[in-house]
Amino acid sequence: MRYKFLIILLFFGILIMFLCLSEFIPVSTPVIRGQDGKILENSVTMLEKIEIGGMEQWILIRGNDISNPVLLWLHGGPGASQMSVSQYFNGDLEKDFIVVHWDQRGAGKSNPSNFNEKTMTIEQYVSDTHELTIYLKNKFGKEKIYLLGHSWGALLGIETVKNYPEDYYAYIGVSQPVSNDIISQSISYEWLSQQMLAKGNQKELKKLKDLGEIPYIDHDNYVKFANMVSSYGGVWT
Repeated sequence: MRYKFLIILLFFGILIMFLCLSEFIPVSTPVIRGQDGKILENSVTMLEKIEIGGMEQWILIRGNDISNPVLLWLHGGPGASQMSVSQYFNGDLEKDFIVVHWDQRGAGKSNPSNFNEKTMTIEQYVSDTHELTIYLKNKFGKEKIYLLGHSWGALLGIETVKNYPEDYYAYIGVSQPVSNDIISQSISYEWLSQQMLAKGNQKELKKLKDLGEIPYIDHDNYVKFANMVSSYGGVWT
């Protein structure tokens, strides 16, 4: 019993020490190697923290050739960081672009304990995107860059290129939502109601009506509605 206690005490001691030192542990991203196993001479790989919109935010930069154009990837959510899976799903993009993945405010590494959620407005996100774009243009000496947005990031991307078209060669929307969420919810609500009526599911129809009228601004009701649409075979991004 005594030895078990000592082992537990030692475990927690190591854990506390690790937590205290974790902020000093360097962060990095793997280098890019050629077929011969050597690091590609003109490749760029970095994980860095920069100030955007008055707070520290993190970006991951990877590319086989520093002379390639820059592609800024806007992740979904808000809050759905893609840094950890970017190389697995989209690693091939690094052959033709300097790919930049960015943990937007409130997501991943850009979500500190003192983060102010009230700053999560579309206007602030657009401003952050523009500020990061200028940073990347200056860093790599590019006249313009490419912008790609996924899901929520696609909505952010549309708003950004609308305000700053001169900064981008092209915009790519992946799972592009419509910019008018009220219209989107209205179409989905009408479709879902018809599906429930056709199947005679009065119980589910009552649940839908109990959510109240659209638009669903309350997050819990929004999620419940989205799950209902999905359960009936609708597509919700």
